Amino acid sequence: MRERALLWSSNDLRWWQDGETMNMRFENAPLVELIAEVHWSTQADTLFGSMPPGFPVQIGGDMRASTEQFFTRFAIEMDDLGFRNSERLLPQDSPVFPNTPAIRFRRRAGEPPLIQVGSGVFTANGLPPTYSHWGDFRRPLSDGLGALLRSRDESEKSQPFASVSVRYIDAFDERYWRGLTADQFISDVLGFPLNIPAGIGQHRDESRPLSMSQQYRVPLLEGGLMSVGIGDGFSNGVPAVVLEVTVEFQDVEPDLDVTMKRLEHAHTLINDMFHAATSKIHDLMKPVEVD
Repeated sequence: MRERALLWSSNDLRWWQDGETMNMRFENAPLVELIAEVHWSTQADTLFGSMPPGFPVQIGGDMRASTEQFFTRFAIEMDDLGFRNSERLLPQDSPVFPNTPAIRFRRRAGEPPLIQVGSGVFTANGLPPTYSHWGDFRRPLSDGLGALLRSRDESEKSQPFASVSVRYIDAFDERYWRGLTADQFISDVLGFPLNIPAGIGQHRDESRPLSMSQQYRVPLLEGGLMSVGIGDGFSNGVPAVVLEVTVEFQDVEPDLDVTMKRLEHAHTLINDMFHAATSKIHDLMKPVEVD
């Protein structure tokens, strides 16, 4: 059979053969969550920039009113798009947590995709089993970004987004391990080398499994950054190898087309990495064609 895999994600593939594109997805995908995220600077960042990320900032007066007005404008936009089920994550009188979602929007209660917004942050989240593939996720992501751009405070609208990113979280439980241990699966199947210094290895008890965690931060030719974290852990209470991959671009023009192109490119870069890493278990993930 001709090799034809070109572009795919942890839950979907796009195969090219004889000049035609065929959408594919993994029936047995290890996906836990997909997050597309946008950050921008706010007045609170300007005043409290020395605070650590996520530190609660108590603001009042005009600044609080401006934040609540932004939330109201965004809620109206989301209602027009059919996202009429909302959940307040932070009480209106609570301290402001920069870059922390404050309100969550869904089309139907309890069902993704969900859109979240907070002071300086927007996220679109895809979760299985409702999430099928990137092609279906693209529309709510674009709609949510459009609502964000229309809702931003006038003092911030022309400012570039500080960062835009796509993050995939996957959990490979023992169904994918082919009888290996977690550390063997990470090194022998996914291809993340495990090198233990001789001074440690000589004392290792190889009759017991090794617990490991690795982090990579890879500068990209396009100017972005890929962050990869992998290690053994748990997912839904069962042992699993957890893989988290993020591609981030900074200083992005606040334009829908420009932002979507960055997010699309981030998605493709993650696809490339994921496809290469999982090539030995594609049969277990069961790729199937979708309309």
